[in-house]
Amino acid sequence: MSLIDTAEQFFTHYSNRDVDAMVSLFTDDGTINYYPADLRGRASEAGRGIWGALIDVFPDLTNEVTATYGSADGKIRDG
Repeated sequence: MSLIDTAEQFFTHYSNRDVDAMVSLFTDDGTINYYPADLRGRASEAGRGIWGALIDVFPDLTNEVTATYGSADGKIRDG
């Protein structure tokens, strides 16, 4: 599966409010850097915490991905 496919699946799971499925897309040692909350750590802990909290606190929260850009090697780049 390409990284773009993985990102699309992540946001599909987010729309379905399925934090377990979101976290399952990360490797066991996968980490996140959630800049708005200055939160860093393993996706299995930090990711589960922040995404679960956002879904609980904002029941009408939605995300709309309007475009995804990857490089020639299939990696998603910042900026």
